[in-house]
Amino acid sequence: MGRQRVYIDTTIISYLAPSPSMDVLTPARQKRSWHWWLHRHERFDLVISETVVDELACGERDPAVHRQSLVDQRFRKEGSRALS
Repeated sequence: MGRQRVYIDTTIISYLAPSPSMDVLTPARQKRSWHWWLHRHERFDLVISETVVDELACGERDPAVHRQSLVDQRFRKEGSRALS
């Protein structure tokens, strides 16, 4: 049996490249996201859409560049520009 495909949405990448937040739940969500990313993500075929890539490019320049670098490091571009 092959690996399961997991769709990565904007939230996951945003938690991996965070900006300071006043929300008290955000640090816990960031920690869980980092733990999964560091210890479990390689068990799955990850997929990210072009729409998510576009969303990650929005906002302040420095955080957007950081998010894009995470995407570039972890996903291989395919012909459709959907990433996996």
